[in-house]
Amino acid sequence: MLKRNWKKISSLVLLMAVSCFAYAPLLGNKARNPDGGVILPPLFEIKSPLEYINMLANFEVIDFQPVRDLTFFFDIYIFNHFGIVSFATTNVILWGLAGYFLFRIFSRFLKEKEFQAMVWTIAFLVYPLFSQAVPWGMARKHILAFFFIVWATR
Repeated sequence: MLKRNWKKISSLVLLMAVSCFAYAPLLGNKARNPDGGVILPPLFEIKSPLEYINMLANFEVIDFQPVRDLTFFFDIYIFNHFGIVSFATTNVILWGLAGYFLFRIFSRFLKEKEFQAMVWTIAFLVYPLFSQAVPWGMARKHILAFFFIVWATR
């Protein structure tokens, strides 16, 4: 099984390494959050999913996006229990995983040219226009949308 999937595993490891290397200054730091002062503070008060639902019912959560808020809840949990700021790190991991699925799409279109597919994928991952969403904490919704689109299309 491992021998059969070594190309997939090695490409995933390579793309995650490129993504982490390209965004290394962000890892472990606070993400840029120009609008985080409005959206994040209510999420820091949430201790359980039921409390999140109650806050939604009372209009205390500004922007209803449950998948994004679930990932923020995960980051806040890590921050509260370990003191590690992981907002940007989570974005980098999601961006790298999305890059892997994009590589699978490019590989399908560029048959027998996996190196070319890898080059295109790396160029996409580090291209400044697309990569502006990675350090911006509130842009996780865009990263998640891209992740789910390429995951579904792979």
